[in-house]
Amino acid sequence: MSIIFVLINLALLPIFVSILKRFPLWASFTFFFVVILEGVFLAFYTLINFGGAFGPGNLLSCFSTIFIPIIFLAWIIVGIRQFPELNNPQRSVFAIGGIVIIFAQSAPVIGDYGLGGYCDEKRMEYGNNIVTKIEQYHNANGKYPSEIERLIPEYLPNQPVFNCMENLRLNNDSLIAHYGIMECEGQPSLVTHSTDGTKDMWYNFKTANWSSRSFFDSDCY
Repeated sequence: MSIIFVLINLALLPIFVSILKRFPLWASFTFFFVVILEGVFLAFYTLINFGGAFGPGNLLSCFSTIFIPIIFLAWIIVGIRQFPELNNPQRSVFAIGGIVIIFAQSAPVIGDYGLGGYCDEKRMEYGNNIVTKIEQYHNANGKYPSEIERLIPEYLPNQPVFNCMENLRLNNDSLIAHYGIMECEGQPSLVTHSTDGTKDMWYNFKTANWSSRSFFDSDCY
């Protein structure tokens, strides 16, 4: 599936030039609309299917990073060659088309870093609410809980779960964050996963800060 999307994105520029030269301008704007929809879909597809750096979304993101400058250069070269054959309205549409096509090519990266970064920030914000409950437990008992279940039901009504895309009614497993307490360097820490699954996010009660740990790291923080 990812390879198909990559091939489609690579074909967008020649398809666009053909439409621009052979059909009325409204056909080009219809093409833009379809490409924008595809870009939005690719952004969410990448986010949902990143799979801890081993999923199809990761493949899309990597290919896009490589091909963005290549397609941008191709757009400039094609523009230099085609501009003499285009009238002024077509030239303006060609410029818009380059922006739309680059957006489509960048969509997987936007999904990974843009939407993924947004979700990670929201996960930490939600985690801060859990931290407040853990600190209340600490103040009442003189120690931090060894597991998240010890906060239920006095401090938390149930197991904390957060979906950063709940407002969009997206319930894919990769979007749902589960929280737990794990020991790091002899101290309990609040832990959850990043949206793309490539790292764990830890809250250190000593420093009162969040940090991340990928599967390449050997320590907790």
